[in-house]
Amino acid sequence: MFYDHGVLISVPAADLAGVHMDGSVVETGALFDLDLPRDLKFAIRAIHDLCEGEGLPSYLIARPEIFINEPALRWMSDRVGRIRDHVCISDGRAVRVIPRFNNHVLFFRLGAARNFEWVRNLQKRCPELIQGLGCQINSVLPFRASEALIPVALQPLACPDYAPSFYRFCLSRYGPEHSARLTLGAGLSAAEPLRGCAVVSYVPLTELALSSEGFRRLLAARIAEAHFDPTAAVVMVLPPGPDGEQAHAARIADVVGALHGVPAAIPPTRCDRVILATEDCPDGLLFAPGRRVELLLHHSVDAWMRSPEHYARFDDILFAAAWPLRSRELLKDYAANLIGRAPSFYWLEHLTPEPNDAGLGLI
Repeated sequence: MFYDHGVLISVPAADLAGVHMDGSVVETGALFDLDLPRDLKFAIRAIHDLCEGEGLPSYLIARPEIFINEPALRWMSDRVGRIRDHVCISDGRAVRVIPRFNNHVLFFRLGAARNFEWVRNLQKRCPELIQGLGCQINSVLPFRASEALIPVALQPLACPDYAPSFYRFCLSRYGPEHSARLTLGAGLSAAEPLRGCAVVSYVPLTELALSSEGFRRLLAARIAEAHFDPTAAVVMVLPPGPDGEQAHAARIADVVGALHGVPAAIPPTRCDRVILATEDCPDGLLFAPGRRVELLLHHSVDAWMRSPEHYARFDDILFAAAWPLRSRELLKDYAANLIGRAPSFYWLEHLTPEPNDAGLGLI
């Protein structure tokens, strides 16, 4: 494993704005009742659960940059005892390191195009920072200048059940805005969506997935199949974002807009078996006796937020990835470790040319 005596964690400074903490070094177990973003709590819990399972401590360092001078570093080292491993939970904007510690990184929110571009900029502007890291946790990004950046797969042990809202997907011949309005007006109760369906394609979405033409074509083919096969259904989970009706409307408009104009036979009408969910579906709603469920997973989805036990319930898993040829075997091994079995792969197009000498050779 990447640590010996416990772990220090640091998080994006913006996520701590307005959050009151008792000191600059706090036990991670005290963080779950604070008003932190849900995906950040998942990331913290992945490390916390791992350490707690082995009887080792884990702490959050609120401002790691203050420990670059000798007196502050000595005080912090005395406070955390024998711990010498630090995990920077990063949204891609920055990777903070602590002197004399083994530094690692857990990237999250990379389904957002902006965050992924931040990671690319980090690699271009300070490759020596990436080279100095020990491992990447819950990602397998193929950094050219740092082939030794080992991937580690962790899942939080406690995954909550969600209570999503559901909408029937509507595609209008009058354009994306009209389609989004029709979709918002076609709400469903939690008991309705999949009744009578024998085959379901379950598709968590991200902004990066919707920007991929190859992924949009793949998704459109599933939607068209559901239109013409009365036993088939598609459940799409909206890209991560804020809650509330206005926020849901914006996220629905993003999905509908991305699927407009895809050259596939999606009829311009409403289909009761093509459904948008605002959150992940609880297992009890998704799975049923006699129903075959396929998971269509884009590589930018934070797949580590679900356990291997969850993935074991799917009959088929198709992992869609835009990935450099030189790193595909590494991705296959990592995905099998994370999911608990080897998925099938569908290789997508690259959206930008792969760099010639350095940088992140991905999308």
